[in-house]
Amino acid sequence: MPEIRPQRIAQAQEILDEHKRLHGYLEKIEAALSAPPRPEAVGAWLASLASSLQELLPLLRAHFAREDEGGLFEEIEAAWPNAARVCERLRGEHEGLLARFGRLRAETEVAPADEEALQALVARARSLSRDLTRHEEAENELLFRSLDDAVAAQD
Repeated sequence: MPEIRPQRIAQAQEILDEHKRLHGYLEKIEAALSAPPRPEAVGAWLASLASSLQELLPLLRAHFAREDEGGLFEEIEAAWPNAARVCERLRGEHEGLLARFGRLRAETEVAPADEEALQALVARARSLSRDLTRHEEAENELLFRSLDDAVAAQD
């Protein structure tokens, strides 16, 4: 059975650490979504949400690029061919998640026309936040499994 090299174990740990940082941004966004603004405060609320998204987007782009170009998924696939579908699915989600975050960021620049439009924006933001959380959890599970197996193989 092929094994993951020590530098790949370090890379996996760095990705797990990045997931923790990204989760912090998602918590900040969720806090904003959980406190819907009064009508007179919608502009400030949207500006705050836009700022959080603006901070998250470059980090998310860099994180996904690191995962896509770093070779860790390919090494996991080589060591555990049964994980290939999961790796492929996770890599395939990156572009869609980034596009959705970009659209949401753009939406925050335009004040919703009414309460219904604001609630729709909040619903889209929550859905996106949940989807990214699920994505990162699935990657964590894959990385933990591969790290456990790599450590066991070295024993």
